Amino acid sequence: MLRVRSKMSRRAKWLWGLFKNSLYSVRQQKRIIGNDYFGNVYYEKEANPSRNLKGARWVERADGDQMTPPDMPVEWEAWIRGKRQNPPTEEEIQRNYAKMMKTIHRAKELEQKYASASPKFEENVLPRTRREFPEYPEYEIIPGEKTETDDKKK
Repeated sequence: MLRVRSKMSRRAKWLWGLFKNSLYSVRQQKRIIGNDYFGNVYYEKEANPSRNLKGARWVERADGDQMTPPDMPVEWEAWIRGKRQNPPTEEEIQRNYAKMMKTIHRAKELEQKYASASPKFEENVLPRTRREFPEYPEYEIIPGEKTETDDKKK
């Protein structure tokens, strides 16, 4: 009987230890990786396979709003989603930002060029009325009744 109690106490201690350890969460250190021109701050927690902890990457918005997704440059979004191993460098971000601004500037120039050269298409469009079913002159809408187009044919 003593032997059974010692096994029970070992099992109870083991279970108590598991329970106690489950109450304490293991704190992973978060590192600030960088920030972007929107003011967002990017963080990463390293994975720790010995403690069975998965790594994580996330972004915190500049204004602190957590309900709407932040505006992010493409490079940072790829890093957050795990599409790229390393975070973007400052030179890469600046180079891609310059390309983006150049593209926006060219698009505005083209809009101005073609806006003055051609009339607006929206003014020439006739309003369309929505009909439930198509109407064809050879078919009756209401059986037995003649339409105006039937009278014109005769």
